Amino acid sequence: MTRNSFDDLSRDQALCRWNKRIQSDGFAVMDCIPEDLLTVCKNAVLSQMSTESPKAFACWDEMLKDYCAAPEVHASLKAKVKRTLPLHVVNGLLSAGLHELLSLFSSEYLITDEENYGFPNIYFRVVRPSSPSDIGTLHADSWFWKINNWHIPYNYERTKLWFPLSIESGLSGLRMVPLSHKHPVPYRSKTDLEGKSRPVIDQFDESKALLLDTPLGSAVFFHDNVIHGGALNLGRSLRISIEMTILTPVS
Repeated sequence: MTRNSFDDLSRDQALCRWNKRIQSDGFAVMDCIPEDLLTVCKNAVLSQMSTESPKAFACWDEMLKDYCAAPEVHASLKAKVKRTLPLHVVNGLLSAGLHELLSLFSSEYLITDEENYGFPNIYFRVVRPSSPSDIGTLHADSWFWKINNWHIPYNYERTKLWFPLSIESGLSGLRMVPLSHKHPVPYRSKTDLEGKSRPVIDQFDESKALLLDTPLGSAVFFHDNVIHGGALNLGRSLRISIEMTILTPVS
């Protein structure tokens, strides 16, 4: 899968290529996450774990080493609200380079608050090695918005941003079904253990989902209707990612 770097492109070239690839393939993979932003994100995740779980880790490497030996930590972070970064942390990420990154795509962007927390929803996800329960089924994000009656401002469209903080590329990551945003698939709504409505596909050829090459520093921007899902972690270390939904004016 082709990846591009914003360092090699002007703002207009980056925006044009980003939009073209998302509209054609359903997603775009870019080498665009600076090291400083990765570091700030890692520190934010560590801090959130210390706040929301019964165990505090001294540093990122210690967390990667000891996380799986503390199942109570993972259990305490199961609910999305526990993994959603607070407003002051969101502002820190924006100052550390996230605002500059998002501004490449649109000078007028918003990060959604789909959970109605009162601030932009940026959250992390942790997937342990060989743990099917840590990943969801294939889906399109637009389905969540429809079945939960979440609304966005008129004349705006949604795009998802996903990037890894810890990953063994080729053994873990994000699966994507190219062109699926152009071919609607039937789905139904199911209520989960938290009482939330989630979309479910009854029949789908999972072989169509391709594992993306997403080493550290890369990011995936993808269409609201493209079918995707997390891959089973076949590596030996945790996969940790940051996610958010971006609103931009319809072009």
